[in-house]
Amino acid sequence: MKKIMILALVAMTGLSAFAQRPTQEEMQARRAEMIEKQADRLAKDMDLKDDAKTQFVATFKAYQQELAGTQQNRRNAEPRGERGQQSDKKKLTDEEAQKQVQEYFDRQERQLAQQQARLEIEKKYLAEFQKTLTPQQLVKIFHQQRMQSRQGGQNFRQGGFGGPQGANRQGGFGGGQPGGGFGGDF
Repeated sequence: MKKIMILALVAMTGLSAFAQRPTQEEMQARRAEMIEKQADRLAKDMDLKDDAKTQFVATFKAYQQELAGTQQNRRNAEPRGERGQQSDKKKLTDEEAQKQVQEYFDRQERQLAQQQARLEIEKKYLAEFQKTLTPQQLVKIFHQQRMQSRQGGQNFRQGGFGGPQGANRQGGFGGGQPGGGFGGDF
């Protein structure tokens, strides 16, 4: 009986500790550590030594921090609401339909602005990296960044206009679903 109580206590303690979310500072520290490790791996992969490695790591970290800033802005700007949930339950009024269409276009504008900001940052750091790296080394940096952006942006792009987020959904007009139209919800 004692063993069962101890196990239950340990399980409850473990679950409560697991359920706590990390603080903003902890998440930033983890991100900084991941960027540092990524920079070190790239420097090693590109066979950079001494001053070249130090300069690359510092520039790469600044580059990643600026890119992360655009990502954070996107998260803050993206509204989370009931978009599309009403269409499953009842017919939309003209006003609700117009609101959803406008929200779709507003979201698209924010996404384009965020992509433009990322592009400007990439151009800025391309110029910085070109001072010390070869074209082959540049490909490694920007190819890796492009792959990470695609992986990170998949969830952001899924769900489409007015639809619930989901792994098997397509976004945008047409929706990729039978019935199509605005993400397949109409």
